[in-house]
Amino acid sequence: MASADLPPEKTDAVAEIRDGLAAYAFEPFFQPIVDLKDSTLIGFEALARWRHAERGLIEPSEFIQLAEANDLIRAIDAVILDRAWRAFDDALAACARTHEPMLLSVNLSAAHLLDSAIVDRIRGLFAGGRGQGTRLQFEITETMLIKDHAKAGEVMEQLKTMGVSFALDDFGTGYSSLVYLHRLPIDCIKIDRSFSEAILTSPRSHAIVRAIIGLAHSMDLRAVAEGVEEKEVADALLGLECRHGQGLYFGGPIPASGLAAWLERGRV
Repeated sequence: MASADLPPEKTDAVAEIRDGLAAYAFEPFFQPIVDLKDSTLIGFEALARWRHAERGLIEPSEFIQLAEANDLIRAIDAVILDRAWRAFDDALAACARTHEPMLLSVNLSAAHLLDSAIVDRIRGLFAGGRGQGTRLQFEITETMLIKDHAKAGEVMEQLKTMGVSFALDDFGTGYSSLVYLHRLPIDCIKIDRSFSEAILTSPRSHAIVRAIIGLAHSMDLRAVAEGVEEKEVADALLGLECRHGQGLYFGGPIPASGLAAWLERGRV
């Protein structure tokens, strides 16, 4: 839907998003991803936030769909990727602790997967020796519509030759899960929080999580459980041989200014 076809309040919101982009008001917050066995930090997911001049910090649920519908999502993706990459690199450089390369996971819209320009953008991002301690991963959501799997796979394979990996986010909530696993070069499955959160109370959710983890292992993919908010859930996931998780039990999203302290500790 073009912005001209939107009701006045939506049109105003689209204009605000454009203003926010012009003001560089979109920024990444970082949520830790950990090894469930010992709470060791393995990396972070960069999550978009909009620091609105009047409304304060706005979460993506309030602007992502509108941005996607009005061809603004690629611009937001680009800003978040650039700011996250630089902030992560700066935090690693400031950290006295020696690390294995740390994972930085960033969301990527379907529009990017059908545009080979993203390859040049990432090549430029890697230029100049920055990011030597970073393993870049892009998260794609299985609910998004990818019209040309062949083109998307081609772009993804080019990025993989540069060391980029791909995670399928919100796994199990859409209709394309197995199609995407079959047709796209996915490296990681992220188990949707709706299943993780119910693992202790719903036998069906427990069975679904067990099946997803088994599928990941059989395909030599990593499995990451989202929405881990209590120790008992983390323990149950580990018992099902899910190695990695993220959620409020380990820590909520933090601004870039808090990255160095997390990296210095190396664990939650």
